[in-house]
Amino acid sequence: MKRRVVVLGAAVLGAAIAGVWWSRPGGPPEPVYRGKTLGAWLDERRKTSTGPVVLTDEAEAAVRAIGPKAVPTLLAWLRSSESDVARQAKMLLEWRLKLPVRVPTNMERRERAMYGFRALGPAAAPAFPALVAVVLNSPDGWIRRDAINALCSADADAMRRLAGGLKSPDREVRLRAVNALTALRIAPDEVCLPALEGAANDPDPQVRAEAAKGVAFITQQLGAVAAALTNPKAGPEVRALAVRAVGGYGPRARDHLPALEAAARDDDPAVRAAAAEAVRRVRGPEPAPAQ
Repeated sequence: MKRRVVVLGAAVLGAAIAGVWWSRPGGPPEPVYRGKTLGAWLDERRKTSTGPVVLTDEAEAAVRAIGPKAVPTLLAWLRSSESDVARQAKMLLEWRLKLPVRVPTNMERRERAMYGFRALGPAAAPAFPALVAVVLNSPDGWIRRDAINALCSADADAMRRLAGGLKSPDREVRLRAVNALTALRIAPDEVCLPALEGAANDPDPQVRAEAAKGVAFITQQLGAVAAALTNPKAGPEVRALAVRAVGGYGPRARDHLPALEAAARDDDPAVRAAAAEAVRRVRGPEPAPAQ
């Protein structure tokens, strides 16, 4: 009887939360492409053979066709938070009790934003400074996590902005910067590793410890990614991604130069092109001719 009362009370609470959630004001109007809203396109996903869920090819093409016009809506979704009561109700009703009740939260909106920013890729560059600001300054850990995921297609400039958080007088901001640089690992040789190595002199022992872990993790990841260069089961898309990732380590990846040079003779033209650039970066600048 007692459990029944608890379940009933939780269901009533969930319904109340749902009413508040659906009655709140919306964000900017969603862009539309071929008669479908941005959100509808971002809900079109498929499973991959390797596990991750991604947008369908048609949905990804639609998001790219919408282009930078999608950014205001995606940013509004990403910044959407919810109360602790809503989160606890969702965890209790859906995840623990597994009731046939859906507690609407902003998780879905933030997930859409993550997929949208990834699909836009470089076209999302105008949003990168705002995303970095969210990662460094938002008090909501869930939103910070989703903002990091939204930066997966960011560039070296975005990483430099994140590294700027290591100069903050706020210890929490510095820890967030370390976490984001370690998680994203974009431009590792150019930005991430030098920034984390520099944090070895941070006045806070926890920042120093987390930075050291970050350096070790990124260095370890180089070997894991480089393994795909010689994996006969890796498809051309995976090989091209691995080549670009290894190239991002610059001269730190010299041990893998033979594998990159072999990739420059790959049957796939995209892999060959990526490998040529990676070889150039790993070899480093040519020595100046003798006078």
